[in-house]
Amino acid sequence: MADNEINFGRFIEFKVKNRIGIITLNKIERSNAFDVEQLENYKKVLLYCQNNKRIRAIILTANGKNFSTGIDVASASGKDISVAKNLERLLAEVVRILLNGKPVIAAINGRALGGGLEIPLFCDYRVALNEGYYQMPEILINVFPGTGCITQMVRTIGPLLTKKILMWGEKITPEQALNFGLIDELVNTMDELMAVAMEKAKFLASRNQAVINGIRLCANHVWEKPYDEAYKMENYCSNWFEIGKESFISKFKKEFNLEEEE
Repeated sequence: MADNEINFGRFIEFKVKNRIGIITLNKIERSNAFDVEQLENYKKVLLYCQNNKRIRAIILTANGKNFSTGIDVASASGKDISVAKNLERLLAEVVRILLNGKPVIAAINGRALGGGLEIPLFCDYRVALNEGYYQMPEILINVFPGTGCITQMVRTIGPLLTKKILMWGEKITPEQALNFGLIDELVNTMDELMAVAMEKAKFLASRNQAVINGIRLCANHVWEKPYDEAYKMENYCSNWFEIGKESFISKFKKEFNLEEEE
């Protein structure tokens, strides 16, 4: 079956173009919020991209006016606590795949709330429409953010801004997000949004994949390690040509326990 014919559920559009996997959320009537089924399918399509050697980079975007409003509260409201736990577990698995996988560009087409803002944090470049707003509203309903959000947000924008966003639950404009470092670039139209995302993804896809993935994985992990451990990871990457370009990344992940969970 061709890549563009694979079905990942009725709320996810998927296609491959120029060695780039383009994943588009399409649950407009629920603001692209995630229930269990949607997150399971999102995880499946991301794993498919990781395991498909033809795909070298990934673009995450959505249809409508919302990138994602995060967890669909209605899907867990009034139900057993295990449903909420399952949603949190799945979101944590999704962001782990993003952290340890291939290069990812987030093309943010509007509002991004909660888990919908967490996901772009784990991407390598975030281009966004200059409309809508961003928010981590969990504190407003006394819910802990979780799923690696605090860790990754501190890595991205530092502890002071992380506390400002998470402890007050305030709405953040695209301009503020750009100034904070949550967003890398703002554009005015959907055409511009996808053009920038494709340009960035094409560049990453055109580079030596052992080198570009080695840089990405080291940058995502060495900062948290003692110098000797971090140097070991970097040194392993610098000798990619001795291991072989085709098998290097899989061996690197196995060596440093970064393999994706099925």
